[in-house]
Amino acid sequence: MAAFVASAVSYISHLFDTPYDPVRVDMPMDPEEPCYSLSFSKDQVNEYREFFDKYGYVVVRDVLSSDQCLATIDDMWSYIETKGYNWVKRDEEIINPIRRDAPSTWDNGWPSGQAGGFAGNRPIFTKRAQENRQNPDVYNVFANLTGEKELMVNQDRYALFRPTTDQEGKMIHAEWASLPNVHLDMNPWVFTLPHGEGKELNLESLAYEESNDFFEENNHPGRYEDRKLHLQGLINLADNRNEDGGFIVVPGFHKIFLQWTEHTRSTLGKQYTNTMSFILLDEKDPVWSHAQRVTARAGSLVVWNQLVAHGSTPNYSSRPRYAQFVKYQKAVPLDTERGQHRKQAIAKQLEKFGINVTDLGSKLFSQTSW
Repeated sequence: MAAFVASAVSYISHLFDTPYDPVRVDMPMDPEEPCYSLSFSKDQVNEYREFFDKYGYVVVRDVLSSDQCLATIDDMWSYIETKGYNWVKRDEEIINPIRRDAPSTWDNGWPSGQAGGFAGNRPIFTKRAQENRQNPDVYNVFANLTGEKELMVNQDRYALFRPTTDQEGKMIHAEWASLPNVHLDMNPWVFTLPHGEGKELNLESLAYEESNDFFEENNHPGRYEDRKLHLQGLINLADNRNEDGGFIVVPGFHKIFLQWTEHTRSTLGKQYTNTMSFILLDEKDPVWSHAQRVTARAGSLVVWNQLVAHGSTPNYSSRPRYAQFVKYQKAVPLDTERGQHRKQAIAKQLEKFGINVTDLGSKLFSQTSW
């Protein structure tokens, strides 16, 4: 494991040697089922590490069983039907609530975040969501890729892309389509500055009194000179084909990330303040045309390097797209003020939902130290 980490650090250190040249890197597809991106089993650790290093993302199959996927989809709909994302329910939403079996009700107070395909803009703390987060198969992929055992897991959202066509492919709900985008969940122009230059969010100030603090910790990975590998991920909960919409990635972008950052510092970089951490790439950027759909089976985990430009495309099918976002990163020490704030905030939710926390989960949820 130590050798792998050293290799990763050496790899990152050579990124400056690569000139900015946004050449398209084609994504390998499954030779037996070419409607899906190439994926790996949980046991193919060396193979999926090698693939990840080359392309900046990887798909690992069967981290969740079919039953676990269906249970999570059920939980997602229960969350939406009970307005778990909404503190205030309007009269019309109470009289005619959203029902999963009645698409005609899916306009009645649909959760905010539709543009990005999110099922609301607050973290999901439900029992099912937490069970997925403490799933050892999910954790192991992140641990194997980072070479880091002592991780914590984020508290993020579900994604539900409503279908926009009927069974014959006729568009019937164009207004339900999410917005196509390619973005970075970090500020690259601050990330590449030396420590001490450029104002940024102080993660040690997070009190986790606002749910947004859980998103802030995702999108502020420190500085490039720290030589840390930061990952993001999602779990597909249903078979996700190209027309269903969903995750896209620019394969190999991590290899030109530094050069792209310098290339755009005086243009796109001037449109964002130092504390902004959701960066939309200009549609005229040639990188946009290099983004490709990552299609995957139910129960598959998609992980990508946070330096890789990624995004999503709308659902143009009659099937919903279901996913859960996950991110594991270096654990915050519990003997710090931030660590205690995080521990207390998550503990309240674990108690509220009656979650049976495993030994692994206790560490991932910042309840006990590694």
